[in-house]
Amino acid sequence: MKKAFTMIELIFVIVILGILAGIGIPKLAVTRDDAMIAKLRADIASIRSGIAHEKGRHMIEANMTGWNTKFKLEDNFSNVLEMKILLKKPGETGWSKSSTNEWKACYRKNNCATFEFDSDKNFVCKDNCKYFE
Repeated sequence: MKKAFTMIELIFVIVILGILAGIGIPKLAVTRDDAMIAKLRADIASIRSGIAHEKGRHMIEANMTGWNTKFKLEDNFSNVLEMKILLKKPGETGWSKSSTNEWKACYRKNNCATFEFDSDKNFVCKDNCKYFE
């Protein structure tokens, strides 16, 4: 007599694996979104800290006129961060530039928050801010 698995045993194993995969895969997608939101929050904190640092530097140099009239954020934040942020295409996961003083932070494809470097030199969230404020 040969020792082997029966067809029913194999089907049961496949069904159990399918159930486990059906439970596990959606949990991984949620975990990925949470990780992307955490990364974008850290980026936002770094950008705001870099802006505060630049403002402090202008204050120490007694050059607030230069701060108020000339300071602008670079497209990839290279003037306030040690390492610039790589911009993506609009709607993709990560950062993208949407206009002169606006950036989008997307934590999932087409789920984005819009940030603005406003006239008061603050980096503020304009819409879809619930994950970032």
